[in-house]
Amino acid sequence: MNGNVKAELAALRKMTPAQLRGKYLELFGEPSRSGNKDFLFRRLAWRVQSLAEGSLSDRARQRLSVLWKSGLVVRKPVRVVRKSLSPRRNPGEGCKAPHTHGKATSPITGRKRKRRTGRCPVGSCRLPPA
Repeated sequence: MNGNVKAELAALRKMTPAQLRGKYLELFGEPSRSGNKDFLFRRLAWRVQSLAEGSLSDRARQRLSVLWKSGLVVRKPVRVVRKSLSPRRNPGEGCKAPHTHGKATSPITGRKRKRRTGRCPVGSCRLPPA
């Protein structure tokens, strides 16, 4: 890394988030959607280094293109959303059936517990009525 890039990075570290957003607009040609100082600094540092020292070679770009088309490279990891076993009705609305929740005795102490009865506070309760 040459001295000019180091000086620019040192100047970026001292900038406020508003100044970094202005620099982002200057280097990327579009406004930043983020105001996070660390994020803006990292993106700008990458861009400054990329402009000064060059980006990926043509051979590397071609290889990435082949890997992308084959499905071996993904841009973002696939996010698996775990769905609830029982869909919620209206949040805050308990089920209509009166029943009890919880075990009668504690498995640890063996003492009897108070059993809750009445409307279920859980919106997605599937327990049968007591």
